[in-house]
Amino acid sequence: MNIGIFSKKEDGTLFGQLPSLGLKDVSFEPVTQKGNGPDYRVTLEGAELGAAWKKTSKGGTEYLSVQIDSPVFPAPINFAVFGRKDGTHVADWNRAKPTDGE
Repeated sequence: MNIGIFSKKEDGTLFGQLPSLGLKDVSFEPVTQKGNGPDYRVTLEGAELGAAWKKTSKGGTEYLSVQIDSPVFPAPINFAVFGRKDGTHVADWNRAKPTDGE
């Protein structure tokens, strides 16, 4: 399920919205000195919301693995961001499948 769309700025920042979550002005800001940390800090109107890591799927597709959290969320939210041929990036989310016994 597509939950948001982002544009890439010249400085490498992704900027857009997650309307499914009611979030506008979300930024993925590149981290230059990361060590073992994330590749991007995710912010909402300047406040830190989460982080993103560059990943590559088994099929060779590059994407960002994202985790955001907030006191207003019942639990952290994990999703992926994929680049499209038109230069935009989309946030895709899938509900975790229930485990046996649920």
